[in-house]
Amino acid sequence: MAGGAGTRLWPMSTKAQPKQFQKLMGDKSLFQMSIERLRPTFSYQDIFVATNQAYKNLIVRQTPKIPKQNIILEPAKRDTAPCIALAIAKIALADPRDTVSVLTSDHLIKKEKNLTRALTLAEKFLKENPEYLVTLGIKPDYPALGYGYIKVKSQKLKVKNIYQVESFKEKPDLKTAQRYLKSKKYFWNSGMFVWKVETILAEFKRHQPSIYRRLVKIQKSLGTKREKKT
Repeated sequence: MAGGAGTRLWPMSTKAQPKQFQKLMGDKSLFQMSIERLRPTFSYQDIFVATNQAYKNLIVRQTPKIPKQNIILEPAKRDTAPCIALAIAKIALADPRDTVSVLTSDHLIKKEKNLTRALTLAEKFLKENPEYLVTLGIKPDYPALGYGYIKVKSQKLKVKNIYQVESFKEKPDLKTAQRYLKSKKYFWNSGMFVWKVETILAEFKRHQPSIYRRLVKIQKSLGTKREKKT
């Protein structure tokens, strides 16, 4: 996902060049770094970028090896769920039984092998349990106030390091964050997910029927002359 405006980092992050396309950590942008850490596992053909029309040229310029047909342009900004839904709608046309990782373009991840291991574990788990949706949590090391939290159940779910989610918590105040840290049952919500295409589509149909109806309409137009109009 690379369509955010990065307003919290203003004035460094601008509407014309938001934070994910800026070189904040060396000679590569956060977006370029997010693509490079996937390359040991994914080919360029398997990497899709969900963004909007305003950032198309930036993406092509910064990562020219990603196929242009893999750049999914949102007609309007509609936050995370519709962004994911549009990308899944396109990927589903190729293989509705595929497994997809939903990742962000503005994370700083120093221990890249940990991410690779987490994605590999999630894929293996979903191969045997395709009905689940996997979200990646980060073990907190201080009572952060700027992140949402994931509360997990104590018992692990069939596989080491995989827990069933009990609830999602919004950004807490300091006292609540300190309690979360002490309990050992809470993880920072990374905003990264892994799931089967057909499973997440079924969940959109169940929980967000209005979005799902639009997806069906959009899918019929993808690859046709009506695509841009739709």
